[in-house]
Amino acid sequence: MYRPTVDTAENSAEMISTFLGYNHNLIQNIGEFWDMENISFDNYPVLSPRNPASKYTLNNGFSNTAEELDIIIFNNKIAYFNGSALVYGDTSYELSEEQLNRGRGKHISLISFGTNIILFPHNVYIDTASFVPEILELGVNKKLLDKMCIVKNCSADGKTVYERIALGESSNAPIGQHIGGFVGSYTNFSIPNSSSFCVFEMQKDGGLQVYANYAGELNNVKIHHLMATYEKIDIFKYSENPDYSKNEYTDGDILIDASMQIGVGWQGYRTNKFYLSKNKGELFPLDDIVINDYENVYAYWIDTTDNNEIFKMYSNSSDTWVALTSGYSIISGISKNSGLKKGDSIKILQNGVNLIKHNDDETQFYYIYNYVEGEESDSIVIRHIAYDLKNDKTTSVLQSDTDFIKEIPQFDYVVSAGNRVWGCRYGYDENHKLVNQIYASAQGDATNWNTYIATDADSFSATLSFEGEFSGAAAMNGYPYFFKENAIFGIYGAYPSAYQLYTYEYQGCELQSHKSIAVVEGNIFFKSPNGICVFDGSNCVNISANLGNIEYHNAVGGGAIGKYFVSMLDENNHSATFIFDINKQMWLKLDNIKYQCIVSTNSGVILAVNKDGGIISFGRNADYICGVGENEKYVKWFAQTGAIDYAYPNSKKVSNIMVRVLAQVDSYLEVYINYDSSDVWEQVCVINGTGIPQTVTANIIPQSCDHYALKFVGKGRANVISISNSLRQERGTSI
Repeated sequence: MYRPTVDTAENSAEMISTFLGYNHNLIQNIGEFWDMENISFDNYPVLSPRNPASKYTLNNGFSNTAEELDIIIFNNKIAYFNGSALVYGDTSYELSEEQLNRGRGKHISLISFGTNIILFPHNVYIDTASFVPEILELGVNKKLLDKMCIVKNCSADGKTVYERIALGESSNAPIGQHIGGFVGSYTNFSIPNSSSFCVFEMQKDGGLQVYANYAGELNNVKIHHLMATYEKIDIFKYSENPDYSKNEYTDGDILIDASMQIGVGWQGYRTNKFYLSKNKGELFPLDDIVINDYENVYAYWIDTTDNNEIFKMYSNSSDTWVALTSGYSIISGISKNSGLKKGDSIKILQNGVNLIKHNDDETQFYYIYNYVEGEESDSIVIRHIAYDLKNDKTTSVLQSDTDFIKEIPQFDYVVSAGNRVWGCRYGYDENHKLVNQIYASAQGDATNWNTYIATDADSFSATLSFEGEFSGAAAMNGYPYFFKENAIFGIYGAYPSAYQLYTYEYQGCELQSHKSIAVVEGNIFFKSPNGICVFDGSNCVNISANLGNIEYHNAVGGGAIGKYFVSMLDENNHSATFIFDINKQMWLKLDNIKYQCIVSTNSGVILAVNKDGGIISFGRNADYICGVGENEKYVKWFAQTGAIDYAYPNSKKVSNIMVRVLAQVDSYLEVYINYDSSDVWEQVCVINGTGIPQTVTANIIPQSCDHYALKFVGKGRANVISISNSLRQERGTSI
């Protein structure tokens, strides 16, 4: 049978000496806290406050709304847009009203690119390496001609201007517009009814056309090819009705001895012998005929043989016509300080129509191969051939009201990566066409977005099939990433023809939280519609479980040295700022301030900016960036545990609570206890730091309850080393 036994009392203790950070869920793990403010992991595992921060003020004020604030740190100086000016260090660059209007109601993006700081969507920039403090335009939209300009064909460098060009294939075209090249001329002879010169033009098939001046007009001259050398040619019989098969010629005929000819072009003609038939069949050698060098003949030919306009150039090396993709034209009379440069791609419009191209293609961009500076005006060499086939004109005319336009696309978000500026856009353009596009500037040039000349430095654009607004952009490891709420897009590759677009169908960045995107320790952190996420370039993980079931929005973030800072609003628009420690994979709550921008440097300076332009520096000293600031004398902080059960198994109850504290000089700590989740916090202990650091143990005797919670409210460096519960087993009987 079973007999009653008497239990002996067993006492024990439970100690918490590792503090694990913030957990705002119903149940916390041992060492986690329900709420906190200004706590740091710098002295982990001890519960300790953060280091004192420094406070600064933006030098040139801040006048715009909080949503428009964007700040970067460049060359140890702060750059920001204050609503009316781009400020860099102590210098303010005022924007014009036209420039300000471009950005009204739109996202502000401020990026550094080379020595430039660029402000979008105002499309202006400053050159930090320039000694002239001025605001510069990314694009150009100006009337740059003081007077009418005739566009002429030229060499790529603009030094040689080609006045003549061969058009079409009509043999009835005026002299100077025939197929082929101008070969040469002969002036020291006389033929019946002609003056003392004739001209030679080469045909597209290599044949020669000769024109002699009869009564002031150039007329065709018959050409005969002699298949014998000069020594075998004698005086031929003259006939009124010659039979050319019998070598009978009329006065004025030109004979060519091609037996020594090499090639079929003008190089070959330079080796031929030419003869003139006169005096009724007598052949006279034209020893002093002038055969021009190939550089002086027609350089270009618009071949319409197959009803297709093919632009060709005569190749001296191959002695034949070679099809080219384009030629070069020079436009003179460009105003000084035009804003254009070598390498730009521009439109040239008059009344909205592209007058320089015969098909009136207003979408055509012209690449500037060379920019030639003159004394009073400049010239540009564009990739284009100037002609008007319909009107048989070999030049194009530009009026003084011609617009020269270097377009900058409209962007939602902008980022720099891989020596290019990248942008994205979702919405309707001015022609009411839906745009869902990612763009890249020309390599090393943020002012050119329409350069397509088949080189590695070209611009780039890609159309997305994934619907929805873009919500942000980032750059990591030299590659750009773009976000929508339901996807992440990465572009990989070294140059445009090798670029590949990858789509990751993870949760993306939340709309209105684009400033939460930050790259820390080789990972992209951002606020998604479901919480804080981290993306490593291939996988995306939600890390916000310990932030509780609160729906946050309108997040801004930043980070450095292994810490990600994020400031958000909850459902009631109450603000909260958190820190995620990457190494410890734990959260801390910093404070209840809503920062408008968080920026950092690689050296560990982290600046949080509020809507009034006040700056708080967390982490390392920022005086070398912001000037001398006001340092905090001490940090006010608190940490509140979750519910701790009073009763333990085997009838064990908490008999006393011991809190061990390392109190630094001039520190202060209050300890409160709360029973059964009531609204009353009872102060149970006060610890003051004296003249030297000391360890103090506070003994708290709790009252009987179901559960309790502790709250530590401190000032200065009062570090909580441990919390221990002494457990006493109640005496009783068990049957």
